[in-house]
Amino acid sequence: MSDNELRCFRAAMKWQRRAALQQLFQALIPRLPYREKARKQTAIVKLVYALMMLALSPVLALAWLLHAVFQLVAFPFQILSTFLSPNDLKGPGERNLQGIHNAFIPHFDLSPHYYMLCVNDWIAILYGQQTLDTHRMDKQVSVRNMALFGVSNPELNELPLRNALSQARETLSQQLGHY
Repeated sequence: MSDNELRCFRAAMKWQRRAALQQLFQALIPRLPYREKARKQTAIVKLVYALMMLALSPVLALAWLLHAVFQLVAFPFQILSTFLSPNDLKGPGERNLQGIHNAFIPHFDLSPHYYMLCVNDWIAILYGQQTLDTHRMDKQVSVRNMALFGVSNPELNELPLRNALSQARETLSQQLGHY
């Protein structure tokens, strides 16, 4: 594996650390289940929802506490795992963005937002900062599509967005060619 490919893997692990930190912060904030859906309902449904949440509050508090403790215990191990290189890490077969993705995707799991930032880092590392100014992942997946697919709304299905990201990665890979 070349030095730039190793730098790309380290960039992916940097974004994995940020995702783990965000996941920890989200786990420490208590949230009521189905709160957003209940807000859009009639007054009677809201009242029934409030009564259900009040009745289930001890169970919900216990579930949140267990989840928060689990995240606190798992966090150091998640962070530590991003600093270690896996034994089965190999260089990409193809020397382009698609090859980098195929080689590294088994070793990390990023949200679509962090994945776009990671691919932008890969472009800067492999092709240079000047190329990044004209070929960006977030330009390929337009802001309108991101709002439509619900990047900021985790309740919506991310499958259409993941398909858009895959198509954008293939397009960038074809436009940029081999590094």
